[in-house]
Amino acid sequence: MSEHSTSTTSSLLITNATLILPGESVPHGAVAVVDGRIAEIGPAETLRSGGLPVVDAGGAYCLPGLVNLHDDEIETEVNPRVGANLPLRFARRNYVQRAVGAGVTTAFMAIAYADLAFTIANPRTLAAALAVGGEIERDRGMGGLDQHILPRFAIDRPEIVKDVILPLLDQQPVRALAFLGAGYSRFKDEEQVVERLRSIYPDPAGCAALQQRYFSGDITARDALLGRDPRDLAPEELVPYLLCLLHREQERMPFALSTHDDESAEKVSLMHAVGASICEMPVEIEAAERARELGMYVSVGAPNIARGGSTRGRLAASDLVARGLADIIVADYHAPSLLYALFEVVRLGATDLLGAVRLCSTNPAEAMGMSDRGQIQSGRRADLALVTIEDGVPVCRATFLEGRMRYSTLPLDARVPVGVA
Repeated sequence: MSEHSTSTTSSLLITNATLILPGESVPHGAVAVVDGRIAEIGPAETLRSGGLPVVDAGGAYCLPGLVNLHDDEIETEVNPRVGANLPLRFARRNYVQRAVGAGVTTAFMAIAYADLAFTIANPRTLAAALAVGGEIERDRGMGGLDQHILPRFAIDRPEIVKDVILPLLDQQPVRALAFLGAGYSRFKDEEQVVERLRSIYPDPAGCAALQQRYFSGDITARDALLGRDPRDLAPEELVPYLLCLLHREQERMPFALSTHDDESAEKVSLMHAVGASICEMPVEIEAAERARELGMYVSVGAPNIARGGSTRGRLAASDLVARGLADIIVADYHAPSLLYALFEVVRLGATDLLGAVRLCSTNPAEAMGMSDRGQIQSGRRADLALVTIEDGVPVCRATFLEGRMRYSTLPLDARVPVGVA
């Protein structure tokens, strides 16, 4: 290997590692990193440091850093108990430390731009969302984690999407939105109205009717609806207005749109017609199958895999992986579960280690158009995690973001900058 400059801390050689590459596993391998990028990959006995600092992985797995497409646990970091309301920056740093300590290098923070203060223990309000979003904008790389905003919204709040979220989308380096998976918040005391809205969406027949009317080729009805002020709409017009609004934004400038907790093929078909490319955590097998037919990514939750099933008695995520119906694993609400789930699906025989890495790194990066990460490959960002198995549990021993070590429990002598001849 040629001589490399050591003028930056983002240049180093990781040696004595089991490399998990896109098509193969390489025992006793090494990775040379120069200025935050992977420069060379090869056997440890032949790859030399050229003057770079050296990290001895001690035989640990070297994985691409985990790319977490959905994590809403900032809510529970702020409110570990109802009403705790811890300082936001303190709560966010706690989240970052846990994520980086579990091998996560890229995270999409799912923030609810909604008004659901009365429905859950940790209220979701527009004011709280704006505060968290602003905090992330001010410091995306806090603690060595590349953080992005994933705005979530209620299906019956098109004015928030129009006036707040879409302008925000134009400011984001990665354009992505997610459905909240809940709605009709403004009608909590009007059961008849809520029932009527549910018959429109997500009821399968209602979804099929929406697709036929607004997304079947004739745009007359869609344009007429979008000409209205969302604040003047009747309740039954809220859902179609929002879907048409999202579709128009997709035509203006495409973005990654995910739909959440899908329970029918008809709902998946409708959301695909609107522009959704990710089916998040489907709750019925037919929804996952339809998403696969349409070429959408299907994501499942890591906590579901870690605990052996859904907390609500729905689909087991590991079963979807085993059936070949899952493309992505997300942390959902618990960042450390992502690393555990990666190795758990291997232990269960649902996939092999290379396949599990695709679920947790390669595919999520691809889904967001982040071609600079997600694989250990020359030219890509050196977002890496060193992982060992201890008492049957995967343990992150070191995490690197663009070649910089941001977390480590390696022995001190494994981390000293020593040259290798």
